[in-house]
Amino acid sequence: MNDPYGAIAPRKLSTILIIVFIIIMPVSIGLLIQSQPVPGQLINVDGKFKDWNKMTRYVDTAMHTDPVMDISEFSIAFDGTDFFAYIQTQGDMLSRATVDRYFAFIDSDGSASTGYAAFDLGAEYVVEAYGYNDGSWQVSANKFSGADQSNWSAFGSVGSGYAVSDGAEMELKASIDI
Repeated sequence: MNDPYGAIAPRKLSTILIIVFIIIMPVSIGLLIQSQPVPGQLINVDGKFKDWNKMTRYVDTAMHTDPVMDISEFSIAFDGTDFFAYIQTQGDMLSRATVDRYFAFIDSDGSASTGYAAFDLGAEYVVEAYGYNDGSWQVSANKFSGADQSNWSAFGSVGSGYAVSDGAEMELKASIDI
């Protein structure tokens, strides 16, 4: 039965989040392997995306049935205190009543035995961006501080950020001191 207020049933939401997590994971691993320094803040998060033309963009060939979750290109950069990311999807972001949510997992020590266990990755940090229904993005940076590598609630906030999108493109900046 459809909720007249647009709420998503908890079971359906958890299924969606698991699917998003599985789709985003290969992208996150690629992001972590090939991060690029940003001397003098080369990225201006303004929704024009032209700064990303000088950065290496990666093609994501994994397919997703939801065009908004189907990432086609991405890039990342890090300047020591700020994390920047760019994604392009097959569909327009923030164009519906359901939440669009993207994660970037950061394995800062290169060890899968520390941090949150995400496939072959031990993520000490996660940057999350979410929004819906033509609204604005919420961006947070979180650090993992638990011993149980499968305990998502062991992530705690260490910073915030902002994102701008236009259609199928989004760029973000999050303050994170690694």
